[in-house]
Amino acid sequence: MSVRISQIAWLGLVASGMAGAVDAQVARQPDPNTPRMMVLTFRSNAPGNSGVQAADALRSRLGSDIPYKQLWQIPNTEINAVLEASGYRKDEPLSSNDARELGRQLRADEFVQGTVRKDGESWKIEATLHLVRAAAVVGRDIRQARRRRKGARGRTGRGAQAARPREELRQRCS
Repeated sequence: MSVRISQIAWLGLVASGMAGAVDAQVARQPDPNTPRMMVLTFRSNAPGNSGVQAADALRSRLGSDIPYKQLWQIPNTEINAVLEASGYRKDEPLSSNDARELGRQLRADEFVQGTVRKDGESWKIEATLHLVRAAAVVGRDIRQARRRRKGARGRTGRGAQAARPREELRQRCS
């Protein structure tokens, strides 16, 4: 009898843990009207994967500065899956037309492309915000910051938020 009760208690514990995990996954889904953005691999003049690292740093900074209910970042895993299925390498930057087509496939509203350069001991990152539906550039130079050995500096999230109202104005006017 005691074995049966412990099995039932264990099963109840597992079921409640699974329900909590499902709730956590459901809570991270954005509103259907939330703008969707993708951050792509940056171009780089340095050998190695500095373009991938710069894009990852921008993704994490935007994710911490802008709530997902205001701007949904398309996860890197989804971007990489579509790139690999299309025959592209996930660690190489795309041309603007290819990036726009990728954005259409992922239902993105906007995407960020940029360059990263090594200037002596520091890194210079320049990013631009593009619309998927048009060939227009919404915000130039979302981030122009020098990154020293200690880490990135700058106001990445504020720059992206400052560029976005112009896009909302364009949507109202068109």
